[in-house]
Amino acid sequence: MVVVSVVVHHEKLSRWRIAAVLCAAAGVTAAVAVAGGLRRPTVPVALGLPLHFISRRAFALDSGAVQPFDLSAMLPFSALVLAAEPSRGTIVHRSQLIAGLVLLALE
Repeated sequence: MVVVSVVVHHEKLSRWRIAAVLCAAAGVTAAVAVAGGLRRPTVPVALGLPLHFISRRAFALDSGAVQPFDLSAMLPFSALVLAAEPSRGTIVHRSQLIAGLVLLALE
């Protein structure tokens, strides 16, 4: 996201922000090394979020106006994840998660 901001939007970073980005990059690198590589959902999120925010900025969409659209667009993907076998097993064995998911959807 920071790279997109600097390259696409020509934003300048202060020394503190550069330091923060370097620390975050070191943390991500360490996490990837410990995990043994990137997980499957990581790549679409890493590529999709910058594109999403570029388009929101290009069309001057503020977060409040676009949030219902964002949530609606994510619904089919969320349903697929919840329908996957490991997710179903987690929800069946931890029924309190259903209430949390419903409250999260209402947010």
